[in-house]
Amino acid sequence: MSIASVSKFTARPLWQRQLGMAGLCLVALVVAWFVERFSPGAAWVLYGISILAGIRYPLEETLESLRELTLDVDFLMLLVAAGAIVLGHPDEGAFLLFLFTGSRGMESFAEARTKSALEALTHDFPEMAVRIEDGVERDVPVESLVAGDLLVIRPGATFPVDCSVTQGRSTADLSALTGESEALTVELGTEVASGAVNGMGLLRAEALRPAGESAYQKIIRLIRQAPERRSPAQELSDKAGRWFTWAILTAAAGGFLWWWRGQGLDATAALYRAMALLVAGSPCALVISIPSAVLAGITTGARQGILFHGGRGLMSAALVRTIAFDKTGTLTTGEPAVSSVEGDASPQWLAIAARLASASTHPGSRAVLAWTRTQGIEPDASAVADVQEVPGIGVRATFDSQAIQLGRPVEEAPREDDNGASFVALSVAGRTVARFLLHETTRSSASCLTAVLRIRGIRLMLLSGDRREAAELLASKVGIADARGGLRPEDKYRLIEEQGRHGAVMMVGDGVNDAPALARADVGVAMGMRGSAAALSEADIVLVNDRLLDLAAALDLSARTRRIIHQNMTIAIGAASVLVAFALAGKLPLALGVLGHEGGTVLVVLNSLRLLSFRPARAYPPHDAAPQFAGNALAEE
Repeated sequence: MSIASVSKFTARPLWQRQLGMAGLCLVALVVAWFVERFSPGAAWVLYGISILAGIRYPLEETLESLRELTLDVDFLMLLVAAGAIVLGHPDEGAFLLFLFTGSRGMESFAEARTKSALEALTHDFPEMAVRIEDGVERDVPVESLVAGDLLVIRPGATFPVDCSVTQGRSTADLSALTGESEALTVELGTEVASGAVNGMGLLRAEALRPAGESAYQKIIRLIRQAPERRSPAQELSDKAGRWFTWAILTAAAGGFLWWWRGQGLDATAALYRAMALLVAGSPCALVISIPSAVLAGITTGARQGILFHGGRGLMSAALVRTIAFDKTGTLTTGEPAVSSVEGDASPQWLAIAARLASASTHPGSRAVLAWTRTQGIEPDASAVADVQEVPGIGVRATFDSQAIQLGRPVEEAPREDDNGASFVALSVAGRTVARFLLHETTRSSASCLTAVLRIRGIRLMLLSGDRREAAELLASKVGIADARGGLRPEDKYRLIEEQGRHGAVMMVGDGVNDAPALARADVGVAMGMRGSAAALSEADIVLVNDRLLDLAAALDLSARTRRIIHQNMTIAIGAASVLVAFALAGKLPLALGVLGHEGGTVLVVLNSLRLLSFRPARAYPPHDAAPQFAGNALAEE
């Protein structure tokens, strides 16, 4: 083989190289079987070629493990193959190596297919962006962009970072972020997430945050980190595999001594039985039963817009007995709207309120500004001075030598007739001039989801930092019996901790104030990529498409994954038990033991790949039909 051919071969994916060596091993083995009766010498050469081909990758893995002072299944297989050759059974040794290398190739293929599907979700993202510097358009690396940079978004280009449009009008395709093909109309002031694709209009936009903090980069980072975050079950599987390796080595050594000294067999026959026992009890299928299913489940979830940030959330979601929801941005859209105005709603005061609102990014201020514009009123910059935003209070300024504020009321408690509404007050010199009553829009799918979850026997809670009245009003709308309002982050943490004493708890939220509760919950779920960095980092599951009903799909996928894992373990333990029983009875030929062992491993891998075809239900019925749907869904499980 030429150097170029070798280079071309080594450049192939691992699974192709493994299956290539397994194929060479089999071909040489089959030819050796045919020529053995005519030329034993030539047959031994062919057996040698077969063994060298089959031993290539198991030996590499074994040497790596030995450098780390650990023993694994590769070591056991090499030990058995060496024993078979020493005992004068090179055909069985080569056959073992063929099956082992071939099954490892199939495992690598399954893993590569799963990872490629995972990486396909992080499709080509622009490496360069067009930034305006001193009035000149320059191509710069996306990584160099910072908040405040002015960018040009050309027709058909991908938004490199989260932006706010400053000039132009177009549409944006958000399918890479939401999975939906509906186009978003973008114009002055529209915020667009990175990863969206611009339509036919030429836009100028201001970067809202650096590339590393933008929406699409968060998705990419979570996808790439997911397989690295392992569940306790995966860790236990790895540890059990290492201990099982030592246990089967000890059992094989004890069996050899018993058959040799206890039953009087000759050393060769006793060693042959010991090797058959070694193969029969090797934990290969058991070790891979959990990781293969978890990786396939993570991939399937990512395809559906459900990012499992490692195996913990995937394994634990199906065990949840209580789910606690945040209110704003979770059960509601997170964008309040002005429903009415009380007090002096004259154009003068509304123009001043609009000016103060324009200086804040608070959702309440944005709602006030949007409402005043619908009334044909623009901000009056000449009427106020010294405008500044005070976190937790609102926007303060000076008007006619008096202190003026838009935000929290300064002197009065909420009225009983607010009906749960939040509000923003315009106050002058400590006196409320006008109140803008706000109502958040409840997500249309919230009632359907809660009905489905109640039918499944899951207890629901609403934990909100908003007023108790607002929390109770929303809870009554969506069908949640237990609502708590006026909570600080530490209060949410404490309540999640208390509920955890009665079973697994899931927390669903999107803000910085939800991060402690998300971290404390058995399973934390963050809503969409609009969620805060703190919430996303603490979440075990991220609903990328910002669809509440994806939570039900996540629970279904978790349950399906657990069933697959149970099936895998049943296959692995059942096959090993049967093989070990025949091996202990001395009725297991080495070749048959190898075939049964590797067959069980391949069956486990193929069973795990069934998860890649999982498709959650998307056609949910109207809210009033949710109980019947939930019952059907439950029956199907």
